[in-house]
Amino acid sequence: MRVPTPTPTPDRLKTLRRDKNLTQTDIARLVWTTLRTIQHWESGDTRIDLARWELLLIKLNILPTKDGARYDPESASTDR
Repeated sequence: MRVPTPTPTPDRLKTLRRDKNLTQTDIARLVWTTLRTIQHWESGDTRIDLARWELLLIKLNILPTKDGARYDPESASTDR
């Protein structure tokens, strides 16, 4: 059974976007929504829905592991 990926806090969403050097407009295009919606998510006025959060993770190549932790191939150590 697949465990749903929890949606991020507004700060986590903003940090992720900045870490990937993306604009709010870039994120909006990736998940098929508007700039204003991204602004609402990052300000905490509304929360990103689970489907769009998972779509964003897929598009950014950040995949949840079985235990719910995040796996980012760019930050993974190669000496495992």
